[in-house]
Amino acid sequence: MDNEAQARIRQAISQEQYQEGLALWTVYVQRLEQQIEQGSISPDEMRAAGELVEWSRLVLRSAQARLVQRRNTLLSAAAYLGRIDSSRHRVHIAG
Repeated sequence: MDNEAQARIRQAISQEQYQEGLALWTVYVQRLEQQIEQGSISPDEMRAAGELVEWSRLVLRSAQARLVQRRNTLLSAAAYLGRIDSSRHRVHIAG
């Protein structure tokens, strides 16, 4: 499979360009599906795709956690200033 496509996906996600990353993932998955249907995908290519999925999942979960933490910090600051009841707006991420 195309190592360049994997590198571009990693770069987009690393740079928090999530829309671009999603578009690149869509194209990548379509090519994977074609190769699987044709029976032309190698075990190494499947392994690389799996590693990319896992890497993406971890990076995106980390980004999500940072955003939730930032949001909760802003809500706490707003509550401290008496603008909102932060207990009603907090977000928690389940494991």
